[in-house]
Amino acid sequence: MLNVFLVDDEYFERTALKKHVPWSENGFQVVGEANNGKTAYQMILELAPDIAIVDINIPGYNGLELIEKLCQEHISCRYIILTGYDTFSYAQKALKLGVHDYILKPINYGLFVQSLNELKEEINRQHMLSGKLSHLQKENENLFLESCYNDLVNCNFTTGSLSGYDSSLARHFQLNYPAYGVIVFDFPSRPEPASLRQLQDKLKKHFANLSFVCFLDVKKRIFIITDSSNEEVFSSAAESFHRFLQSEIPDVIGGVGLSYPILDQLYLSYNEACIALKNHSLLGENLIFYKDIPSSPGAGLESKVRNQLRFLLLNRSYDRIRPFLSELYDNLIQQKTTFDCIALQTMELTGLLTEILSGQAATPISVLDTNSNILDTLGSMKDIDEIKEWIITLYLKSLEKVADKASDFSDTTICIEKYIVEHLSDPELSIAKIASELYLNYSYICYRFKQDKNMTVNDFINQARIEKAVSMFHEHIDNIGYVAEQTGFNNAGYFSKKFKKATGLSPSEYIKTIF
Repeated sequence: MLNVFLVDDEYFERTALKKHVPWSENGFQVVGEANNGKTAYQMILELAPDIAIVDINIPGYNGLELIEKLCQEHISCRYIILTGYDTFSYAQKALKLGVHDYILKPINYGLFVQSLNELKEEINRQHMLSGKLSHLQKENENLFLESCYNDLVNCNFTTGSLSGYDSSLARHFQLNYPAYGVIVFDFPSRPEPASLRQLQDKLKKHFANLSFVCFLDVKKRIFIITDSSNEEVFSSAAESFHRFLQSEIPDVIGGVGLSYPILDQLYLSYNEACIALKNHSLLGENLIFYKDIPSSPGAGLESKVRNQLRFLLLNRSYDRIRPFLSELYDNLIQQKTTFDCIALQTMELTGLLTEILSGQAATPISVLDTNSNILDTLGSMKDIDEIKEWIITLYLKSLEKVADKASDFSDTTICIEKYIVEHLSDPELSIAKIASELYLNYSYICYRFKQDKNMTVNDFINQARIEKAVSMFHEHIDNIGYVAEQTGFNNAGYFSKKFKKATGLSPSEYIKTIF
């Protein structure tokens, strides 16, 4: 049923319209009426009818004024005008306002109903097209997010690089759970992708009361991300998801990863779930929890190792990368670390590389083939030495690409960057000061630097200050106030706030991971 609103100052005209038009038989219902333009304006805004039948000669606002004011409100109402005046100027203005029809009084009700039905078909076509467009937009958004989540779980994306995308993605990407866990479901029968998409929709509808997101990974498996802060609730949710999917496709098997407090660590939980799946035959279970696998290793690099490597990357000490990583893997081999643990630590190293390079470039950087699964890539390698050479090569090639890109910067950008690095301790360092000292135009500095480095001058200043602070801490300077002063921050409190935002740790917490 389409809703219709009547506007006519003549009571008997409105009554005749309601009486002589077979509204319901033609798919319409009258939801309101008014005898003047001002009342009609308020009521139409409130009721939002599909169609308004408007007489031109009414008090308050006349019919055309009423329609013009309603058009300014951008409501989706269509209009048919009734009038006793066969005046060209009225008809001309009605056409400009997009009025569907201009009907003279006395009304020919047969023609009036015909006009209503034509308008109904037009509205229904618009609704259908609008629905299709909305569906396509949502589908494209979901596919884009799916691609980003696949990059995230394969160490090719970090949430810190969201600024390189539009703001709408950032809003949709924020799950804001206290902790994150991943459940991966595989189907040995290999259903068609279209069937899996339908299964995703069924899953979302069936568990509409739960907060989670689900996508297909590069191997056409369903993976679910949900709140894992309560281990018992998380385990129960995994079992519920599995039971439901089993009722749809009986041969489904599931793997459940551990819980992590940071979204950027999602790749650990995802790959633990994938490792759990590989133990399906060994354990004879259809839902395998990573924590229950015999001798299941704890994932994660030591904070000290992460921060030392972060220091080398931020300070561009690229010649020390190979010996550092070689020693790390040699120690893992000497400690007889399991393959699963080495694979997960290698993923963490890949994630750290993505994070640092994306942060330096202020845009998302992919260091891996986005159509591959990192766990499969590592699993195809014959031994730990091959993994070691793979990660070292990945680091060196990625750093070389970044260096090549930096060499393409304009002389202006190189001069600006050099000036900033040499004057980081100056708390008054600003774009205006740089422009004055280098005899450059303020606007040109902003434009040229943004074009070359894809970040603003101020963002680069903040990044360079944090990098210098990290370097000073690694030089065993543990006086936070002094470091804040040397990096151009007005006070230690503000410095601590900026440092924690950039690294995830307060200065004092960071120092503890070094000494």
